[in-house]
Amino acid sequence: MAGNASAVVGDMNLAADLSSPGHYDGPATLATLPTELVLKAMESMTPKDLSNFAVANKRLFVLRLPELETMLFFYTANDLDFLPRRMLHARTIVFNPERENGSKINFLHTSVAFNDGKLICPERFEFGMADILALWKLVKVIDWWVDIYPSLRWRDHPEDRRCLRASEEARLRKAVARWWLFSHYFHGIHWRDCNAPKKWQDDHRLHHLRILPTHEICELEDLWGVMYDTTSKDLCSSPERVRDGNWSGVELVPWGLDEGRHSDIVNTYLKLDPEQLQYFLRLYHRRKKTDIIRAVSSSVRKFTLDRETLSLSISTVLQERMMLKPHGIYDIPRIGIIDDDRVSDKECELWTGDASSNGKAPLTQQQISAFPAEVTKRMAYGDDGSETTRPF
Repeated sequence: MAGNASAVVGDMNLAADLSSPGHYDGPATLATLPTELVLKAMESMTPKDLSNFAVANKRLFVLRLPELETMLFFYTANDLDFLPRRMLHARTIVFNPERENGSKINFLHTSVAFNDGKLICPERFEFGMADILALWKLVKVIDWWVDIYPSLRWRDHPEDRRCLRASEEARLRKAVARWWLFSHYFHGIHWRDCNAPKKWQDDHRLHHLRILPTHEICELEDLWGVMYDTTSKDLCSSPERVRDGNWSGVELVPWGLDEGRHSDIVNTYLKLDPEQLQYFLRLYHRRKKTDIIRAVSSSVRKFTLDRETLSLSISTVLQERMMLKPHGIYDIPRIGIIDDDRVSDKECELWTGDASSNGKAPLTQQQISAFPAEVTKRMAYGDDGSETTRPF
């Protein structure tokens, strides 16, 4: 199959030319094949042929990538995004395989627009093959989370474990990408706001959530609950010998449980992004506590400066959404990633069209001032689980 990649791409170009109904009655072209068959063919290709095959047609590249747009923002993120009105600013991204004119493919196109009375021109990025290969490596991390998610979701009920349905996988992939983007900006190498987010405030962390419809925020919250459980049991717990009367044995003991520190520890380790958490789950699972602490602490800048802020940002924006809903609506229904963890599509409809395009609270300053002022709170310091006395 790998040797036929160029022929397949040729079929794809032919299919693009024969777009009018009834124009072609020969063998099936790539554009007419079922998605499942295309994916099966892609599984047989070498990485090089797969890359050439996928980028030759944008439709194929995004076939399995509902998270593509988010990962494009992640890949092009930089420090300048923290400047006023620059967070998740408009981008146009094209792929130019030969770095020549006339062979470009649009991955992300944003038109010039007005925002708050100002002309917004999208920043332009031009990708080469090295960028596409780098994106594929990032996507492979998300693939890993898709593969392992059923064992995490049904950890306590392995008899119910099953493969994800297509709709569930799409939700999961988008949620993992959103987690990754948020973690990149606010949990790692960039400047970190040490104050907790507040409702209606212009806050970059809330911006990341406000641009999502409520149902996607709820799906991200659902993923975050699974990640908390995973980090708690698979990274922040260690095998220890315990004694109960005349019985003794080895059990998995959560770090800091007796001192009431365990949730603080887990919320500190949840600053790891999907790639980092994947690395430590694969290589440090059930390792010595001191080894895990040393390795993780050295991988994140100022690891104990704070804890994760994604859960706080999610709850803050969901509170905003509830306050904006009409009277008579008192709660957001359960909208998880797995079909069994969510209400019907009809019940979800109310929560699908309420995203804020500019990441701001959809209220005037006068309306915001009518609400009681919130007290500014500093984020609690992190806890890496060390036995040494903490200076706070």
